[in-house]
Amino acid sequence: MYSMLTERQEAILDFVREYQRSQGVAPSTREVARQFECAQPTALQHLQRIARKGELEKLADGKWGFKGTI
Repeated sequence: MYSMLTERQEAILDFVREYQRSQGVAPSTREVARQFECAQPTALQHLQRIARKGELEKLADGKWGFKGTI
């Protein structure tokens, strides 16, 4: 069942979307952690929760983003 995103998750999702759009690749967990001033394990938890809600997926290169064009 789809769950709504928290404000923090929405901000992370927006960051990933914009980063991937401007850079052509998804950000690493480290880049997400740096952007949101949190530890990498915390950033990873957020990314995993967003993915469980169907908004992101883990890509072949191990980063979290969107397949195809966004």
